[in-house]
Amino acid sequence: MTQRTGQLRDHTGQPLEDDREFSEPAPVQIGAVQSAFSTLRHGETPSFSKKSIAQATIYGVLVVLLLGTLIYFSPQFGKDTGIVWGAGGFFSLILLFMGIAALRPHEYSYTGEKGIARFYFSSSGLANLLAREVKGTTRSTGVFLFDQARVLYNGSIRHYTNGIYTGTDTSFTWMDGDGKPLYTLASHYYSYKENPGSEASVHFFRAAEKAWTAWVVEKHREERERQGKTGFPLRSGGAIFLTRHGLTVREGKNETEFLGDSLKSISLQQGQLCLHHEGEKAGLFGKGPYTIAYEQIGNVQALFTLASETLKF
Repeated sequence: MTQRTGQLRDHTGQPLEDDREFSEPAPVQIGAVQSAFSTLRHGETPSFSKKSIAQATIYGVLVVLLLGTLIYFSPQFGKDTGIVWGAGGFFSLILLFMGIAALRPHEYSYTGEKGIARFYFSSSGLANLLAREVKGTTRSTGVFLFDQARVLYNGSIRHYTNGIYTGTDTSFTWMDGDGKPLYTLASHYYSYKENPGSEASVHFFRAAEKAWTAWVVEKHREERERQGKTGFPLRSGGAIFLTRHGLTVREGKNETEFLGDSLKSISLQQGQLCLHHEGEKAGLFGKGPYTIAYEQIGNVQALFTLASETLKF
């Protein structure tokens, strides 16, 4: 039996619709709930969506008809209806299993001040078992508490074929202090304007990053107060260090400092963190901003927040 939620916001920041249903309330471990969402609506049973069932049925029928036609008219079998029915039945069973595997059970998720939670539920045990790998998407489920991790890396890649947009891959991975992955959220979606529908998983991912940033920025602030600086690791090695008066980028043997007013501002543009400095000049032969790939920086949103606050851009 499902339970209704109180006044909450969904992962896009909008008021959560009253008819959204959850099988359980938010886990107490994640603290005060910041956002929530469920694909199940009031009055529905926790099973496959009608759209998924219809698609699987249509695809299955088309494939069986195509295979049956090819076998029936093939010279080797000479219109042997027995072989056609036998092969059709065999492939139907395979397609049935594949269809169940591809169907998407309902899911519900929460973000909280101390962690996040994501679950799948359906009347089919097989669907729940297969829910962690749906259409090539890696999906971590269960409760994840922020104090287990040290850093979050995330990235987004927009794919084009012959100049035509074909989809976006996005991933969020939390790691411990030794660089071991602890929890991963990854998905592929199609939205040319980067604003997919409200049921797209990427909204949960972004809300999870927002909750994590609010939590981890305090940790970075405390570290800087104790040690005079706080570090944001880079995947490729090195780190970005933020002090009370400036910022230092260390990549391999190279180290670049931006002290006092030499750093004018920080921005996020086209997958890059841009450090705008006093030596920056426009034009063909000008020196542009210092840039680092967004996906290379650990806790990049916390860095952006704390640097903007500290250096008062």
